[in-house]
Amino acid sequence: ERQQKIHLGLVVARVDDLENLEPKAIQAAVDSQTNSHLSSFLQGYWLKPEGEMVLALDGKAIAAAMPTSNL
Repeated sequence: ERQQKIHLGLVVARVDDLENLEPKAIQAAVDSQTNSHLSSFLQGYWLKPEGEMVLALDGKAIAAAMPTSNL
C-alpha cells in the first residue's frame, strides 16, 4: 500500500523555540495533562532535561480535521 504525502503548514502567533528530537523520545500523551480539544491533535510529549514539557503535534490528525473545499 502506497502512503500519500501530506504537506502541512501552520500559522502561529509566535514561536518561542525549536526542538530537534528523536521520535522514539516522544511519550504518549496523558488525557489529564492536556486540554480535551487539543488531545486529538497530539502525538505525545517530550520532557526536556530541565523538566519542561514539549508537545508533539500529530500532523496527520491536523490535516484530517482541516476543512476541504471543492474548487
